[in-house]
Amino acid sequence: MSEFQRDEKESVLKSSPPSAAQSALRTVAVARQPIFDVKGNVYAYEMLFREPGGHRASFVDSRQATSQVILTTFVEMDHAMVLDGKPAFINVPEPMLDVNALSVLPRNQVVIEVLEDVSPAIAPQLRQLSAIGFTIALDDFLLSNDLLPLVEIADIVKLDLRALTPAQLEEHVTQLRPFDVMLLAEKVETHEEQRLCAEMGFSLFQGYYFCKPERLEAQTISTNRVSLIELLARVNAPSTQVTDLEAILQTDVSLIIRLMRIINSAFYGLRRPVSSIRHALVLLGMPAVRMWVNLLLLSDAQGKSPELMLTALRRGRMCELIARRNDLRNPEGYFLVGMFSVLDALLDAPVDQLLSSLPLSEDIQAALLDQRGPMGHTLQAVLAAERAEDVSLTDIYLEALGWARQIRAQL
Repeated sequence: MSEFQRDEKESVLKSSPPSAAQSALRTVAVARQPIFDVKGNVYAYEMLFREPGGHRASFVDSRQATSQVILTTFVEMDHAMVLDGKPAFINVPEPMLDVNALSVLPRNQVVIEVLEDVSPAIAPQLRQLSAIGFTIALDDFLLSNDLLPLVEIADIVKLDLRALTPAQLEEHVTQLRPFDVMLLAEKVETHEEQRLCAEMGFSLFQGYYFCKPERLEAQTISTNRVSLIELLARVNAPSTQVTDLEAILQTDVSLIIRLMRIINSAFYGLRRPVSSIRHALVLLGMPAVRMWVNLLLLSDAQGKSPELMLTALRRGRMCELIARRNDLRNPEGYFLVGMFSVLDALLDAPVDQLLSSLPLSEDIQAALLDQRGPMGHTLQAVLAAERAEDVSLTDIYLEALGWARQIRAQL
């Protein structure tokens, strides 16, 4: 046991067991639209974001929607039944096209659908994803010289029949013919459109003529966001041990259930079920645990700006770096202080109320509530550096900002 763990164990505030409200059931939803081949057989399904209960979407950006689709399809639902052995087309926005973050998904069952607003500079990431086995599809594609490098990497190109005139469609097909790609006609609405596209060389078809998106819902256990944010802070902190994560997971039954669903998913290829929390964490490994925790929090952060998480990560890293520079005890605790300095904004509740449910040591709580003690003074210095009142910490600010951006990119 580390010195930090001993100190924390001695001074920790005992948390109450999870309440019924923390583990209440909630509804999750996703839509599934089939993609057909020329013989009328289902080739794949595109998985689309839907709000539970049919409510209007409230996500800040597409990253949250994609995170929710991934979690709902592969964790909350039985993906083997939902997909019936077919590939899943999933829209992935440019900030999430990271090989480290996506590599934990089943490569033989996920088609990464690249959105139409991506930059040509994304080519290296797509090449990496293709090299490790992912199928790459370009969505709503409009041909230009700048995007030709992406076509060379792609396996499938989707052309929107509603966005192109017949002449433009024919021109796109002619220009794409030299490339080794399958053509997918989307938004096909009539038999005549399907027939013409087949004659032009399209291999795949999607649209209301065949089938409208089918809404699927499932019941899952709500996650206590306080536990989730604490887990995120720990999993992204340097020197975190499996025992640290295990202790947090033991306080929230929904996190345990979701972790077990992830590790027991067929795409991890395990021959037997996981028998314990520690066993699951060891089998997944820290990179995969970090990715899934990041996805869980991001998908749950409805109405929250991604910049808020960037601020939390940057402050945590700054506090930790200052502690290490000055040889202060418990630099991991300083990380938590910086990370949790935005807890009230993330959870829309007073800090004192939130801290009462977290097993944090007294010095961490004092720093967060009143900015007292060495940790509190460090947080004051970080806030002053953010306001450009203390330029002596510029190097630490820039280092922490670069680190936080790397973490956010994996979200």
